[in-house]
Amino acid sequence: MAAVPGRVVAVLRSVTHDPTDGNTWTSLMPVVAFTTLDGKEVTAYCESGLPDPAGSRDLDVTVHYAPADPAVFVLDVEAERRSWKRDMAVDVVGVLVVAAAAVVGRSRCDPGAGQARRGAGPVPPASVGTSDGPAGKHPRIPRVPPGQSCPR
Repeated sequence: MAAVPGRVVAVLRSVTHDPTDGNTWTSLMPVVAFTTLDGKEVTAYCESGLPDPAGSRDLDVTVHYAPADPAVFVLDVEAERRSWKRDMAVDVVGVLVVAAAAVVGRSRCDPGAGQARRGAGPVPPASVGTSDGPAGKHPRIPRVPPGQSCPR
């Protein structure tokens, strides 16, 4: 079977009423559109494979079809879920890398960053990182070597 992306383009609703006992049945039938690997456009009813047919309109799905007869197909809803989990994992790793870089960059200029300091007031901007000011002599102001700057 070949796999291609597809989309639920409509959901048909069928209401059946039985006059003998008065019961009414409602069924929902998604309509899926996809293009085969050789370029044929297929639009077909999908009788099963979607957990929530009522809310499936405009849903992107992976369609597995028989190349000899594209009318024979199944949906791979789990492929979309696996893709979402993979994307989430990449996003989390990216956020962790950025956070780690920020912590490392901050700690290079201020080894005491992250430690609670009592009585530490604001540092005058003119004296931070200069070799002629109190930097290096004052315990609360780190000394930054010449030619190096702290990220702000």
